[in-house]
Amino acid sequence: MFLTSIVPLGYIFATLPWHLYLLEALHALGMAMVIPPWGGIFIRHAEKGKEAFCWSLESSGIGISAGVAGITGGLIAKAFGFLPLFLGVSILTMTATFLLFLIRKELLTKGKVILIPKQY
Repeated sequence: MFLTSIVPLGYIFATLPWHLYLLEALHALGMAMVIPPWGGIFIRHAEKGKEAFCWSLESSGIGISAGVAGITGGLIAKAFGFLPLFLGVSILTMTATFLLFLIRKELLTKGKVILIPKQY
């Protein structure tokens, strides 16, 4: 998720079309690492027997949130420009990333910490 939080900062410095392609590739890579685990975390914490209803609420919530975020982002860009918008999005995403560390034990399976060996 941290990878996706630095992409809006890259938009500030992008001057050529290939910069945008590279930034979008980084965003896609970051989201490819976020979305599959999210499904596992979500369904593990959904109420048994009501999984379909939980998924429908989640899907509707994402759709509505995307619409509200688009409108809000457009208003911010029009009123203040794109620099504050990109900075704000990046700060909010980084904050969300770091907040996940506070609840990591609840997110991991059975509360176990899974150690990943360092690659040198």
